[in-house]
Amino acid sequence: MVDYFAAKDKLFLFAYYFVKVWFDDTALKVLKTIRQKKGEPYVTIVEDGCCSFSGVFVRLDKPEDSFVRVGDVEGFQVYIRDSLYPLYTDQVLGITAFERVDDSFSAETEFGYKLSIFYSPDENQRESDTAKR
Repeated sequence: MVDYFAAKDKLFLFAYYFVKVWFDDTALKVLKTIRQKKGEPYVTIVEDGCCSFSGVFVRLDKPEDSFVRVGDVEGFQVYIRDSLYPLYTDQVLGITAFERVDDSFSAETEFGYKLSIFYSPDENQRESDTAKR
């Protein structure tokens, strides 16, 4: 979606970028466990640190300003690092949970799982369309 507005004889262009995110059943189960036992989880899509291989870090505090809120997916808040957002434009990202394969500070590892991104070719899966504004 593209929007235009004029100010002081100049035309400005705003582009709205869409990222689709969905959780499979295993990821939802793990996130519900975290919510029940630890508090509200925030799912962040990251590019560095202990979770760079999976692309997902689950935290119990609201992400700082270097993240863009992607939206509410199945009742859970999803954020993406602002520098990564353009890379995922028009992508469908699935998030699943694997039995823990690393030592991480991500909240789900305490329960024996690690969330990870996978690229989903099936747009008919549970998803949340969200726009960066």
